[in-house]
Amino acid sequence: TGTLISLSLALSLLNPGLTALAADIAPPNQRAAALSLSRQASDVMFTAAPLGLGALAAAQSCEVALATTSLLFVAGWTYFMMRATDVLQKNKKF
Repeated sequence: TGTLISLSLALSLLNPGLTALAADIAPPNQRAAALSLSRQASDVMFTAAPLGLGALAAAQSCEVALATTSLLFVAGWTYFMMRATDVLQKNKKF
């Protein structure tokens, strides 16, 4: 249960932030392309992740697959938070 809560929390925090960051750092004339690329990357992951997680669950267990997913999301969210703060505070581009 704790793993599923961690996964849900990480996912709910990561996606809106990535979309907002893509909109903020893209030049106005390329904003649509940046948002499209962000959405495409998300769609690819939502297509590929179940296959990989299913294979991991079959090889190990469902708990291992969920724990791996949660750790990857938390790692991604942490990396994003470190980089987003850097971009906002120093006006850097990604």
